[in-house]
Amino acid sequence: MGLMRLLFGRVDEDVMDACVTYLRISAYSYPALAVYNAGAALYRSFGKTSTTMYISIFANIINVAGNCIGVFLLHAGVAGVAYPSPDFQGIFRSGGDLSVLFPEKSGTVLKGMGLPY
Repeated sequence: MGLMRLLFGRVDEDVMDACVTYLRISAYSYPALAVYNAGAALYRSFGKTSTTMYISIFANIINVAGNCIGVFLLHAGVAGVAYPSPDFQGIFRSGGDLSVLFPEKSGTVLKGMGLPY
């Protein structure tokens, strides 16, 4: 809470509580985001930037749908917006990068070297 006060200064207590709640919940997505960024870097090095773009677009669409469900259907407030990020984005973005680990099934193998492309 000290860091939040340093960054934002004086704010209402309920706003600060919501801010801390969102930060704590969204912090769960950091490991999955790191895996996605590593996979995206691999795809960029292979010259296949459209793959990560499609994964990102799909994950963001799912995230917006999850936000709408959390806020409007479940009436969860800040938590309803925060939970879809680590859940949906982490699963879809990290899962989409698994094709690097299984190149035979995704059809992305460099001939003769067995390296993903």
